[in-house]
Amino acid sequence: MNDIFFLTNKIISIIDIEKVISSLKIIHSSSSKVAQIYYTMESYAEWAEMKLEEFDDSENSDMLKAKGIKSILCISHHPRDISLIIPQIKSVLITYGGWIGSDSESFEPLYNIENIDQFEYFSS
Repeated sequence: MNDIFFLTNKIISIIDIEKVISSLKIIHSSSSKVAQIYYTMESYAEWAEMKLEEFDDSENSDMLKAKGIKSILCISHHPRDISLIIPQIKSVLITYGGWIGSDSESFEPLYNIENIDQFEYFSS
């Protein structure tokens, strides 16, 4: 599974994400801060609320402050499923704004609604 991150300057939760993509099957874990969102019977992504404090290292912290980030959600998924996930990510970006960031220092490269169709996984 790969991780990407939804970053926004709005305070949102898993419940807010569910409202945007409510047409899909959603299963909550024991925590209301994590949800498995099914795109097909076998393809899903796990969306998990993160705490900003989890990213207190210097490069991530500086970027989060500069962009005024208030909410981060980790999207764990199988890379083969990214084409199924992108339409829901677009809906979330349209509704809440923000960025999709890679699992890298400063979350780069960053994608927003204007360039999410060009999404590629970060490679070091």
